Amino acid sequence: LPLCMGACDAIGNDVMTYAFGCVALVAMAPIISIQIIGLIYKIKTARTKKMFVQASESFVDYGYHESRARHAARQAIEAEGEVSKE
Repeated sequence: LPLCMGACDAIGNDVMTYAFGCVALVAMAPIISIQIIGLIYKIKTARTKKMFVQASESFVDYGYHESRARHAARQAIEAEGEVSKE
């Protein structure tokens, strides 16, 4: 705060207005820097995942989503058959 007050006084501006804004900026700097580091981490991990998947294209697809869709369709057909029997 004294540094900001001295800088504002040297420039010739209102100390209470401009020094308060400078202190607020200094108080927000750690929060903003943590967010920037998180963004950099997210970008780097996404890039690494892309490189990993491209390097190891021989993964096994078990068709989990397709089998679930077939199972749901089969259940729907069976449910229609039970309704028509009644």
